[in-house]
Amino acid sequence: MTSESYTPQARWGAFAGTIFTVLGVVNILFGISILANSDWIVFTPDGAWLLDFTAWGWIILLVGIVQLIVGWGVFSGENWARITGLVLAVLSAVSALLSTGINSTWGLAAFALTILVIFGLTAAPDEGELG
Repeated sequence: MTSESYTPQARWGAFAGTIFTVLGVVNILFGISILANSDWIVFTPDGAWLLDFTAWGWIILLVGIVQLIVGWGVFSGENWARITGLVLAVLSAVSALLSTGINSTWGLAAFALTILVIFGLTAAPDEGELG
């Protein structure tokens, strides 16, 4: 097949699948790195705090695995993957908007990317058209 034979909906679906696959790999690596070095010392004016991020590492690792599976499912044209991807993308959009107070540029960029992913998932073609 040539690239002209793919519909715009299929291309948006491929975009959403790519984003989920990349995010899944990045979050898996991030989760593993947190688990490898989960103890942090934070110095404040009140003293030093020893923080343990083991639970956060497992959460990030599991989210990454789910994102990777959803990305593969979107590429396969699976409806469950599009629905799960929409739920994850909406949660990500809310998280991005809540983080704009901390870092407005990153929060707005993440929000814009999430909106594109939501569009890609809702405009995605019927089952099997991506694969």
